[in-house]
Parts: sequence; structure tokens; C-alpha cells
Amino acid sequence: MIRSYLFVFVLGFASFLLISLLLKSILLYIDSKLTIKRKVEWKEAGTWIGLCEFVLIFLFVFLEEYTAIAIIFAAKELVRSEDIKRNPTYYLLGTLLNVTLSVLTALLFKHFIIPQLIH
Repeated sequence: MIRSYLFVFVLGFASFLLISLLLKSILLYIDSKLTIKRKVEWKEAGTWIGLCEFVLIFLFVFLEEYTAIAIIFAAKELVRSEDIKRNPTYYLLGTLLNVTLSVLTALLFKHFIIPQLIH
């Protein structure tokens, strides 16, 4: 059983890294002038914020509290309101892509991966 939880943790973390790289690649493809790097920078607060978002979304999906995902949008609006005013498309697209990919990953885990580990 502990191996199953460890496997889910490792696979979840790998999913976060993959989503981060995919998100950055999409944003750079759309706007090559952005000053973001394609790799995951562990010393940047944005990486940790993204990890927290991913974990919260995962928990909300597993608890079937989908409306709680709105907390992420509200928090970003409060904290990054000046940045959002300067470049709203970048922040909206980044948030929507992150939430969409995280929800899809969590649903994949919930309905396909974890049930296979239990049986």
C-alpha cells in the first residue's frame, strides 16, 4: 500500500513538472518576447506557487469541491492585479492552461490510475 502512495506521489510530481514545461512552452510559442525560461527554476517563487496550485487543484478534484478552484483565481487577482492589468492575456491564459491541465491530470489519476493501484 505504501508503494502505491509513493508511486502516486512520484507520478503526481512528474505530472507537475511536465505541466510546468508544457505551460511555459505554450506561452513562449504564443509570445516569444516573454522573459520566462523553459526550464523549472526552483529558486523562483512562481515555481512554488505553481506547485501549490497544482496540489490544491488535485485535492479539490479528489474531494469533488470543484467550485473551490475559484479560490486560485481570486488569490491571483488580489496578488497580481497590477501585472494582470499590464498583460491580461498572458496571466489569463497561463492560469486557465494551468487549471485545465491540472484538473485533467487529477481526473486521470482519480478515475484511471489510482483505481488500478487499489485492485
